[in-house]
Amino acid sequence: MLDGATTPTVEHGTVTTKRWHIAVLVVALVVHGALCWLGRPPALLTGQDDAEYALLGQSLRQGGYQELWRADLRPHAQYPPGYPAMIAVWGGIFGDSFESLVVLSVVIAMATLALTFVLVRRFLGPTVAVAAVAVLAVNPSLVQAGGVVASELPYAFMTLLTLWLLAHTDRRARWIGLGAAAAIVAALTRSVGITLAAAVGLHLLLGRQWKAAAIYAAACAVTIGAWLYWTTIAPEQYAGASYVADMRVLGQGQGVVSVGSLQFVVRRAMYYASNSMPVTMGMPTVPGTPIDNMVGMLVILAGVLAGLWVLLRRWRLAGLYLIVMAGLLLSWPWRMDRFITPLVPLLVPTMLVGWAILLQRRGERASLLAVAAVAAMFVVGGAMQTGRHVAAATRCHGAGAVYDEACIKRDQTSYFHALDWIETNTPEQAVFLTAKTGALRYYTGRSAASWYTALRTGSDGRLLTWLRENDVDYVLLATLEQTEPKVLAGMLEAVCEELVFEKLFPARTYLFRLARAEDDRTRTGPEACTAVAAYRTANAKRSFALDP
Repeated sequence: MLDGATTPTVEHGTVTTKRWHIAVLVVALVVHGALCWLGRPPALLTGQDDAEYALLGQSLRQGGYQELWRADLRPHAQYPPGYPAMIAVWGGIFGDSFESLVVLSVVIAMATLALTFVLVRRFLGPTVAVAAVAVLAVNPSLVQAGGVVASELPYAFMTLLTLWLLAHTDRRARWIGLGAAAAIVAALTRSVGITLAAAVGLHLLLGRQWKAAAIYAAACAVTIGAWLYWTTIAPEQYAGASYVADMRVLGQGQGVVSVGSLQFVVRRAMYYASNSMPVTMGMPTVPGTPIDNMVGMLVILAGVLAGLWVLLRRWRLAGLYLIVMAGLLLSWPWRMDRFITPLVPLLVPTMLVGWAILLQRRGERASLLAVAAVAAMFVVGGAMQTGRHVAAATRCHGAGAVYDEACIKRDQTSYFHALDWIETNTPEQAVFLTAKTGALRYYTGRSAASWYTALRTGSDGRLLTWLRENDVDYVLLATLEQTEPKVLAGMLEAVCEELVFEKLFPARTYLFRLARAEDDRTRTGPEACTAVAAYRTANAKRSFALDP
């Protein structure tokens, strides 16, 4: 059996933290923060989520929760307000620039790493804690998440804060209340946090804390329940842009394998085990060989499964949370690799302590060597991947990087040239139709009509009527979403006679204006139709990945 230095008995023992443990933590925090900052992208790009979060933070400071990028200022219903609230407070003090928001992400990333050390040290021992923070400091997924405007790490931090608040053994109502409140905030930071909320409720019930469980359930109903109700009744429910719409896919089936079936669950499990988890956790790879994936899958699965058994015995709430989250991932209709990232601060120490337990019969020395070997494997793999990421990012931190095709994709560069032109050559009140509504508003102050609703008008010419009914002035046709060349281009071809071709931003971003009565008819129709045809030709048979 491992001694208390590696896997302490929390209830009856104390954990001694040596000075070199603290030294390792401090170094890990500094390294992690530096890597997150150096690995940041050159600007807020076209991923859409980051711009929407920034704009929702601005909306909260204005006293609402509207989609500022929408011309109709529709109340937002996709992302819960937890992370935008953090941005609202931070931005009110330090400003809403991209660099300022990245600093917020770096601070949260470092706080998450520190809290991980505190919790793992207490429940799994200082040896595992030291090894875990060494791995996490260079983990590529955490480093990348810590350098962008995204909610993964704020949610991970709130999850760990919940676990810390509920770890107090005195079980005073104050700590339970604070922990329950943190769980609610976590669920209002990312919707997937309902898994944490459920795990906390189950934890209270298993601990026979009936009164606390009842009060907690009522608080969840008033807060999380209210948000979920709004997301259910909100208009414009589109799969891929609404979690409610995603849920409606459940039970409908996907080809031969229906969502939620045993075969579906097995396929999902194999995908996460062999692909998502090794990549997210920084497993080193061997180029050109499949053996690295197999080794990574076995190392992670064996360690996590053995470690989960330890968690359920010594850190029940963390174990319950991982189990509930696994249930969601295995039944969700879409592959959600981003859901794995907030789990990494728990998965890594779970894997490490699992290997310690697997080899404990061979003695303490063997267990410690197993922890060290597995940790070293992931430190090396993570450092290699993170090093490549940071090296590429640091070359693009100067001014004008968004116009450099060596820094971002060519179609993104084209889009940013279009945004520059729009900002100086179109009326401030102009309304656009574009796939990247967040970036449009963030950089130009212009608003847009509903992208998803426009795509549902059909290709029989009804788009023109819809555009006029929604006071759309311009259509910005880029190549940043697959729906642009595959759907919108065909719809525009049907109404191109009523468009004016404004400008091409090489290579494939086109700006059109809806024709007015006073427009010269020589500018409408022929030019616009030729431009749409050129766009479709340029994107014919083209396969491209959606921008991250």
